[in-house]
Amino acid sequence: AQWQNTFNAVSDAICVLDKDQHIIQCNDAMAKMFPLSTLAGKYCWEVVHGTTKPLNECPIGRMRKTLQREAMELHLDDKWFEVIVDPIFDTNKKLIGAVHIIRDFTERKLSEIEIIKAKEHAEHSERLLLNKNEEYEAINEKLTQTNEELYKAKKIVEENEERLRLIFENAPIGIFHFNNN
Repeated sequence: AQWQNTFNAVSDAICVLDKDQHIIQCNDAMAKMFPLSTLAGKYCWEVVHGTTKPLNECPIGRMRKTLQREAMELHLDDKWFEVIVDPIFDTNKKLIGAVHIIRDFTERKLSEIEIIKAKEHAEHSERLLLNKNEEYEAINEKLTQTNEELYKAKKIVEENEERLRLIFENAPIGIFHFNNN
């Protein structure tokens, strides 16, 4: 009774599987997550995925090879779950089953997704700003060149005006300008 109470106190959905992946026992969180009349005796994939065979990425297949904890992320509808399996061995170290844990981490995953989106948006904005900055630098360079050319032209005009003024002032003969109108 104490073991079952402890098992049921855990908020993650937990079930014990035999070597063929039949559910032997589960806690209240598992029964609440998958409200079937009975879970015992069913294959875990029937209950969790509603399929007739395990998913290719099922961590139990990897656990059978590595003989250690394996995990995967599972996206079902609008929820995100971490599926964890730990091997159960007999006294001869032979694999006889697994502890199958399903943890809902939807809030954390949605926060991670929002952070990724915000980072991508910031990187995109930064690229746009860098491009605009390069454009502004090119425009600024052209304006600087134009200003330098205008300054040089102004100096030339001023020098020519001074030269012409001196010519008119120092001319030995009079120079007249007639307008025919």
